[in-house]
Amino acid sequence: MARKTTTPHPVVLRILRELGENIHLARLRRGFSMETVAQRAGMSRSTLRSVEAGEPGVTLGSYANTLHILGLHHDLC
Repeated sequence: MARKTTTPHPVVLRILRELGENIHLARLRRGFSMETVAQRAGMSRSTLRSVEAGEPGVTLGSYANTLHILGLHHDLC
């Protein structure tokens, strides 16, 4: 059976895009490759790409793992 999903509110989409952009910039500032961060966070590069794009279909755990790897997990609180 296919999962039903809802369309995220526009404000939520904006927040996720900003979070993804911040994650992307933080990774670049630290000089980490996508492969390194994805591997340390336990995900594929395509999932990390989705995180950095702020896609709403990515699990919260993926965002949290990525923030933790970059030392930004305090941003979740």
